Amino acid sequence: MTHTNLNPSRFVKVPYELLFRYTLLPKYKAEMSTLYALLIHYFNVETGYAWPNVDTLALSYGKSVRTTSEHLAILEEYGLLSACYDGNKKLFRPLAPIEDEAEFYRQYPAAEAERKRRETVREVERKRSADNMARRRRVVTE
Repeated sequence: MTHTNLNPSRFVKVPYELLFRYTLLPKYKAEMSTLYALLIHYFNVETGYAWPNVDTLALSYGKSVRTTSEHLAILEEYGLLSACYDGNKKLFRPLAPIEDEAEFYRQYPAAEAERKRRETVREVERKRSADNMARRRRVVTE
C-alpha cells in the first residue's frame, strides 16, 4: 500500500469544542461530530446553507434516516444547527459551538458534572493500575 502526502483540501475541520466539550453533554454522542462535519462539507458559503436531504446525510453518516433525523434534532437542541424550510426543501445552517469554556459550562452544567465524574473515574483507574503494578513488582522480587 502506497501512502501519499495528505491533501489538506480533502479534509473538513471539526471545531475543538465538539470533540472535547460537547461530548460531555447527556444526549451528544461523539459520532454526531461526524454529522456536523458532513453538514460543513455540504455548506454553501454563497447561500449560507447546506441542503442535502436527510437520505443523503444518512447514507454518508452510515445511520438510518430515523437516527440521522434524531441526531440532527440534538445538534439543533444544543445550538449547533439551525434548520428551516424553503418550500419543501429543508435547509441546514451549521452554527459555531460555544468557544468560551466558562460560558459552555454555565449553559450546560450537566456537562461540567460529567467532566468531573470522568476525571474522578480516570483517577480511580490510574490508582488501581498503579496499585496492581506495584503488587506485581512485589511478587516478582519475592
